[in-house]
Order: sequence, then structure tokens, then C-alpha cells
Amino acid sequence: MPDRGWAFRACTIAPRTYSVVLALEPDCPGKERQLAGTCLVVRTNSAGEYCEEHLKRPRVLLCRHSNSCVMKSTVINTSKEMTAYSDFPPEPSMANFMHNTEMYRYLNSYADHYDLKKYIKFNHKVLNIERTSDYKKTGQWKVTYEDEFATKSSEVFDGVLLCCGHHALPRMPAPWPGQDRFKGRIIHSHSYRDHKGYEDKVVVVVGVGNSGGDLAVELSRIAKQVYLVTRRGTWVLNRIFDYGEPFDLAMNRKYLNDARSLVPDWLPVGSIMPISEMQARVFYENLFGHHKLPGSEEMRKSIREKREAMEARYVHSPRHTIQVDFITYMDELADLVGCRPNLKELLLSDPLLALQVYFGPYVPYVYRLNGPHSWSGARQAIMTVDERVFKVMNSDRNEGLHSMCEVCDGNW
Repeated sequence: MPDRGWAFRACTIAPRTYSVVLALEPDCPGKERQLAGTCLVVRTNSAGEYCEEHLKRPRVLLCRHSNSCVMKSTVINTSKEMTAYSDFPPEPSMANFMHNTEMYRYLNSYADHYDLKKYIKFNHKVLNIERTSDYKKTGQWKVTYEDEFATKSSEVFDGVLLCCGHHALPRMPAPWPGQDRFKGRIIHSHSYRDHKGYEDKVVVVVGVGNSGGDLAVELSRIAKQVYLVTRRGTWVLNRIFDYGEPFDLAMNRKYLNDARSLVPDWLPVGSIMPISEMQARVFYENLFGHHKLPGSEEMRKSIREKREAMEARYVHSPRHTIQVDFITYMDELADLVGCRPNLKELLLSDPLLALQVYFGPYVPYVYRLNGPHSWSGARQAIMTVDERVFKVMNSDRNEGLHSMCEVCDGNW
């Protein structure tokens, strides 16, 4: 990439949560070279229109028919502190496991706080991505897209990020024997929006991933009978640990992660959003030339090793292709960025903070303590995690819970 000062431009093609963080990373205050970021959010259709009607917002990050859209009752299954972006802690009044409307409010607050919406082109469809005629010299890409009125435009970028999601497309099993004779309704959870039409029905939920579990619980309240079918059996764990602490906060601790060589592997527990943010930081640090990626042979070797470890650890399934251990993976990426917390230095300069980082929840804010684009509020955010977690359990949240029941049609 030639050194052209402030002239870098990048395009992110991303639905949902990736768009706001990838719109931010190019334009962090204090960068030696800023980048004019553009984020294209894929066009909406009927599924997206449902989201807009439900959320009552004019500019929601919408999804097209091939991408999922949340069920009306969806609540995130990772806690707010582990899901937050590294420089924007959630409000203390927000639920530890946020309803999708609250999660949407957090994303909007983040975008407004950093004035990101001006970088995002909503309801656009990417038509073509190709190398420019002088690609060998410039490394640039030409992106052609159209807006909701079918007006086409083309722009040239120094980098393009395709962030379309691992769970965007529904996966249906091969037809079961006799399925063609079944007279009832068969749908994928991708198409489920709310419980209407399932009253007093006998329902079979096949699969016990996140969506399957949510569906079984929701429909059990209004259906005549619900059966939950799983191929290999399932361990179902509570999201809440002792004294009401979120399970992922209790498990994601640096000292526990360091002791993993002494205990068997466990199922990864962590949030996608901080990982996507860290991946964005790696991308832009590389684009700016602040760090260099490993050579191709070294990367291929790393890919092989990770695939072999994945195959040994999980059943063969399309779902288990990008599973990572949260702290290990985040530290690996942080080493590339140069923002991994230095515990030895912290012990000398701020022992209380060092103890909190090592023995407390390994929240995303730890990656803003040092390195590029460190954040002056990181220490305060780390030291006040418990305050934000337990404040929400007080009775002064009753009003918020009441309004949440109204959102869910009173079925909760």
C-alpha cells in the first residue's frame, strides 16, 4: 500500500452490528492517518420492514430476506459487559442480558456518540466488486452498488471488508422419511418472528442451538405441546451464576484461561461484537502499515493447526468452523495490534487495576489500556463493571421491565 498520508479509503459491506464498529475504526481521533470510511448496509425487504415496524425507527440496520432478523422476543445470550465495544460501556440501567430493542438502542447510542451514521449508506445493494485497472500499482478496488431507488454508483477504495455473517443463511436438514406426507407447517427459525399462529398447536423444535432453545421456551407458553429434539443430547446451562452474576463474566477471567492447560477444554463462552471490533482494528492497523501480517506460509500453517484442533474438539458440523476461545483469540489479535494489556507493567504502575484485569472479568475495555488508540476511560470502565452489573438488579428497574412486557405482548 503506497504511503499517501490521509488519502486511504475503505468500504465495509456489513449487515447489523459490524457496520457501526467498522465505520468507527477508520476515524478514531488521534490516528496519524485518518481514513474515509464507507459502510454499505444491505437492502431491506419484508423481513427488514418487520424490524423497522417493530423497532419504530426510521434508520435501522436492516436485513434482506437471505439474512436473519431477530424474533420479537429475542434477548442476547451474552451479558452486556462482555458484549460491549471496548470504548463504550453500556448504561447501568440496561439489562445484563438485553432485549433486542435495548441492544438496538445501545448500537444507536454508539453510532450517535461517535457520529458514525454519516459514514453508513443504508438500504444499498452491492452489485459488483472488482480490482481497478491499476490494481498492481495501487491495490485499489472498484465497488458498484445501487440504492433503494435502483440508482447505481461506483467508488474506488483502498480496502474492502466483506462482513456478511456466519449465521446469515438458514440451514435445513435433508428431508426426513415421510416428510412429504406431513400436512402441517415446516419452517426454519430464520423465518420465525413471533408466536402468532402457534396457539394450541403441537410443535416439534428440531435442534437445540440458541434459536431452538429460544423457540421451545417461547412456544411452551402458548402451544398445546412442545417437543425439543436433539441429535446427540445437550447440556443446558443457566446464563446466571452465583449471586446473579452473568455466567460469561464469571468464566471469562484471565487467571482461569491461563489455567486451562490443567483442566479439560470447555465450550467457548464469549461475544461476537468485541471480536469483530478487534478484527477491525487488525485490518486497519495493517491497512495503515502500522503492522505487517505474517507471511503466507506462516498463515497457512496457522490455519491448518486451527482446523485440526477444531476437528479434534467438536463434532463435524458447519456450525463449528469458526469457534474460538474468547480470551485466547482476543489476546492473539491484540498482539497484532499492540494493545494486549501488559500485566507486569500494570503491577508496577497500578496494582489494583492489575489485580482486577487478571482476576476480574476480562472485559473488552482491557484492550484500550495501552497500545494504539488507548482510551482514557478504560480504567474506570474496568473498575466499575460490578457496579453496572448489579445496579440493574435493583427495584428501580421495575418500570423498564413493565415496558418490556408490553413489547412482548404481555406473554412474559
